[in-house]
Amino acid sequence: EMRYSRIECIICSRGLVGVIRYILLKTGLLRYFTEIHANNTRMPDVDGTPFDRLVDSMAFDTMEEACLAKYPETLWRSKADLIKLLMASRGLTHNEVIFIDDTQSEIESV
Repeated sequence: EMRYSRIECIICSRGLVGVIRYILLKTGLLRYFTEIHANNTRMPDVDGTPFDRLVDSMAFDTMEEACLAKYPETLWRSKADLIKLLMASRGLTHNEVIFIDDTQSEIESV
């Protein structure tokens, strides 16, 4: 019903996008979120750590693959920047967006 009304729920986290996706998937809640963003992963132009390279070489099952971060979801510096990008891409104004966070400074930055 929310998607029919063009309402989106998007998660913006400082990290752990895989854990967030996994929990939402296992609880049946993932379908309610159109996007999940977290800026804790490496940028595509960086080789990463030996662990990053190991993960890149591994094969995953469908559920594991669904929990991995994709680069476009990680290319932001601050929540305020991400919110601005998401608003611009959708043609939204501040009156059309609700931002919920548990950190006062994050709320003030948006």
